[in-house]
Amino acid sequence: MAKLSEFEGGRLLPVRSQLVLSSTTITVIDDGWAIVAGMGGGAGGSKSFAAGNSAAWGVKAFPVTAGSLIGFVIGAGGLAATAMNTPSSAGGTTLITLNGSALMTCPGGEAGQPSTAGKTPVTSTVTGADYWTPGRQPQTFLAGAAVDVGNGTNSTSGAWGDHSVDLQGLLAGVPAGAYFWPFDINFHGSQPGSPGVGTGPGSGIAAGIFAGGSGHSDASYQTPPGRGASAGRTGSNNPPHNGGAGLAHLRLFKRV
Repeated sequence: MAKLSEFEGGRLLPVRSQLVLSSTTITVIDDGWAIVAGMGGGAGGSKSFAAGNSAAWGVKAFPVTAGSLIGFVIGAGGLAATAMNTPSSAGGTTLITLNGSALMTCPGGEAGQPSTAGKTPVTSTVTGADYWTPGRQPQTFLAGAAVDVGNGTNSTSGAWGDHSVDLQGLLAGVPAGAYFWPFDINFHGSQPGSPGVGTGPGSGIAAGIFAGGSGHSDASYQTPPGRGASAGRTGSNNPPHNGGAGLAHLRLFKRV
């Protein structure tokens, strides 16, 4: 059994860093340690209900031996409600297992309520994590909620999806150029919709990696949500989007 002092003392060599976007099982080659991160799926959009919540994410470190099987079941984005006065679905759960036993469970974002009922409370929790962050409510009834990657989220409009990354000097969201270590992602660039930026205000510009989907009634302004983020509310004549699917990340360290 590996000891935490081995990990902290630098006697482990990093041998693998992998972003996991679909369900899979990975075989460990060497004795050592693993760090896994997981994020659930975001809530789906609807035509008449408020936008739902983004997903929670968590991180866990644990010792492994050669031959161990680390399994990933990636939560799907919540299904959209295509009929009026119909609620959408919550996001799916991302499950990470070790040799078939549950290791960490990361639930998806809760579905939106009727607008008269207010925003949906964030109630789901990550189990089995060493550290975890809850999902976020959308900042308006229309736009989808972004994933909180470390310092809250922000929004520049009631219709555009919420931001994960601060591009405009606001007091919420991490700065562009920041490194999101649990998932080995760099937030580069400065334009809305750029890969990794995590924001999507603009006509027809897709949301960034963790940004909420647009809730505009005009189909030409609607954008799907990013990973783990919720979709927005659309007009009665336009189909809403599904929520953003979850994801995971694996790091493996060999004992030396």
